[in-house]
Amino acid sequence: MKHRLWGICILAVLGLGTTCERPVDLPFDRPVSNLVVVSNFTREKQLEVRVSSSRSILEASIGEYLPDARVELFSGGTFMERLELVIPPGGRIPPYYQTRNVALEAGTVYQIRVDVTGFNPVTASSKIPEPVPIQLFQVNDAKLVLDQSPVLQRYSYRVRFNFEDPQDGDDYYHLNFYQQVKEYFNREGDTIISRKILYPLVFNNTNDNNVINAYFSGGILMKNNPFSAGLAFETTFEVEPEFELLGDVFVELRTVSEEYYLFHTSLSRQQAQPDGPLNEPVIVFDNVDNGYGIFAGYNFTLDSVRLGL
Repeated sequence: MKHRLWGICILAVLGLGTTCERPVDLPFDRPVSNLVVVSNFTREKQLEVRVSSSRSILEASIGEYLPDARVELFSGGTFMERLELVIPPGGRIPPYYQTRNVALEAGTVYQIRVDVTGFNPVTASSKIPEPVPIQLFQVNDAKLVLDQSPVLQRYSYRVRFNFEDPQDGDDYYHLNFYQQVKEYFNREGDTIISRKILYPLVFNNTNDNNVINAYFSGGILMKNNPFSAGLAFETTFEVEPEFELLGDVFVELRTVSEEYYLFHTSLSRQQAQPDGPLNEPVIVFDNVDNGYGIFAGYNFTLDSVRLGL
């Protein structure tokens, strides 16, 4: 991301020579590859860190995930644990590094150091904020919508939500709503639930400076509580009644670190930025020293309600 302006200059120079067939040596050095570290971590879960290499904009391949990194976790300068490599089967999920014996706690600042032969070592730090309780979560007016597809059932309902911001300075949040769907089959007259899936509710692209759609991971990002009277919205959801049932509605209120908020808001703004040479580029925030990426903590509060159909 940090080489984007440099890349535009390169493309502009290349464009000037499109009518010539003689190759020209450009007076630019190939960018040095750096480490890229990505980790969003929270309590009650093991810390996971993905390590890859950055790539030049002149290369078509994606950055390579690195399985030979030394990833170490510290707290207050004290060594806690060296993370172990995990290679998921099947090849769909890239390798990552994971803690084994450390229980992460809210309010504690954690640091990581990543060393790979041939790269500059990188460091980053963040902490898990304290959770914030949910004050109001209701689902009302749930009903079946008429004039629908013969193979789909569409339901509509209204959601009301609010929480009490601590008001002790700036706080940052990531709010997610999910609709549960139960997959089922019938056996000898009984309904057997085979699987329960949570689908995120998608928000419209209407927001102000304090509410941003999180394109990368869904939900909305907020600085403090922008809803003086609470958040209220109507939504619809479709299921295939032949093998799906509508379940509960879930909410997850993440209390996030400032670096989590800055990374996801800048990434979301970049995704929403229209293409074109006249648009100002959006630089994605990172907090990894000597490299790229994000190391950010968050906490969470969960709740769920039945639709009452």
